Amino acid sequence: MTNVVTDPFSGLQFVELSHVWDHGVPSYPGDPDVRMVRAVKHAQHGVLAWRVTTVMNTGTHMMAPLAYIQKGADLAALDPKTFFGNGVILDIPKKNWEMVTADDIKAATPAIEAGDIVVIVTGWSAKYSDGLEYFGEAPGLTKDAAEYLVQAGVKMVAVDTPFVDAPLATHMGPHRGGPQMKRLAPKYAEESGGDAKKDFPELNIAARTITGAGIPIIRQVGGDVDSVKGRRATLAAIPWKFEHGEACPVRMVAIFDPTGNARVEPGSKKRDGLSVYSLGHTFTQFMPEWPSSPSVDIDIVKFHARDGVYQTQWEGIMHRCTHMDAPLHVTECTPTIGEYPLWRMFGSGVVVNAPKEKWGVISGNDLENSAVKIQEGDMVMVNTGFHRKWADTDEYFAYGPGADATCAQWAIDHKLKLIGYGAQANDHPIATKLVNHGLGPTHPHLIEEWKREHGGQDPLEAFPNWEPAHKKLMCEGCIPGIENVGGDLDEVTDERCTLLVLPWRWPSGDGSIVQILAIVDPKQEFRFAPGL
Repeated sequence: MTNVVTDPFSGLQFVELSHVWDHGVPSYPGDPDVRMVRAVKHAQHGVLAWRVTTVMNTGTHMMAPLAYIQKGADLAALDPKTFFGNGVILDIPKKNWEMVTADDIKAATPAIEAGDIVVIVTGWSAKYSDGLEYFGEAPGLTKDAAEYLVQAGVKMVAVDTPFVDAPLATHMGPHRGGPQMKRLAPKYAEESGGDAKKDFPELNIAARTITGAGIPIIRQVGGDVDSVKGRRATLAAIPWKFEHGEACPVRMVAIFDPTGNARVEPGSKKRDGLSVYSLGHTFTQFMPEWPSSPSVDIDIVKFHARDGVYQTQWEGIMHRCTHMDAPLHVTECTPTIGEYPLWRMFGSGVVVNAPKEKWGVISGNDLENSAVKIQEGDMVMVNTGFHRKWADTDEYFAYGPGADATCAQWAIDHKLKLIGYGAQANDHPIATKLVNHGLGPTHPHLIEEWKREHGGQDPLEAFPNWEPAHKKLMCEGCIPGIENVGGDLDEVTDERCTLLVLPWRWPSGDGSIVQILAIVDPKQEFRFAPGL
């Protein structure tokens, strides 16, 4: 394996299986390019947030059944168990115009087992580009290959090509919505002697066969996938919990345990019985947003009745819904979201019960006194109870709890991998621009309210520094902080579990919307991390 990232606590090895998502990411013919501008700037506003406009099938991305199937399941409806588990990375090399057949998959090793995530490597990740060859002449799966995968009982299919189907079986060729590449059918006839309409008569047939069975697909797998082909691995890729969402860029990783003791590993027959919980709020058009501009805008740019497929476009900043902040968000010339190491995103963890009332403070004492002892190298989620109040209200955003500098320092001192909060932000609202910080106060009424409720104390006496928890946690400790944790948080509170979160592989990024998974094994046989 090349470019392996090793967890210093557990020894687990992580291999990147996704392309970089950033400026200039190749877009499909007929789709708009990704656009990025600074919505807020360090020099002017004291923080950075990119405003992104993109269709969601860019880079390495997951497609829900809704993309191809009328009334199909969206990303939010998918079972979280789908996004993590045993899998195989199959080496099936193919040249221009060649097809992956059922016989190819049957002959590849290791053999597929029911419940696997299957990655098919044709060698085309090396051609990933805005290229005629890449988008027009790539291999695809035959209908019988798709049918075989469905019959084998796989739970997700990933390919290193731009489409699951041959490009001529998509709107790149002479099908509904096409041809987006007018040169394609004539070139195919010239080079192969075939007829595109006769050889590829059904639109997206392989993709529709797989997603029609409720199985999501991942397209454009990349990274170091060629270094792990022909192997079993534990595989993970988590989309946004996106209501009405048909696609989403994802970070896909392969996880290996060199000790051979991992709970979900090659040949393991013990993978039944795991419970997987989603700790993210649902991402949707009219979700609650922190009281700043700009707002999220989601458009439907293709729909089934008109185009035969469904496609959305998202415009907004990453600091919405359940999301991870990068140091770059709060301090210039610091690491981006793409610079957090993969080992910080997976491992043993604790969900701390720390109920808070109005303007409550999440302190280091809350972590120190957790009912389940926090260990060095843990991932931690803090349940304040405010995730149940997530709404477009002052109660949640202006009067909610937040961490202080002692909480961030405790996380650094105890070498936590990551921390997330069931609250509006990493910091207390009184330590933000809602009052006299940064370009604030945006909510000057809070100053007088604070004084009335705290014996005339000026809020700057209680919180003299601007977002100290953000800056200490991320810029000093390089520990990711996650805001607006929610979903099934109550189900795993006061429990030790395995936590998994995968932000976008975005080298310029100031943050990333995420969905967090909590993995619980009632049999206590899960061996991925210490303390379980």
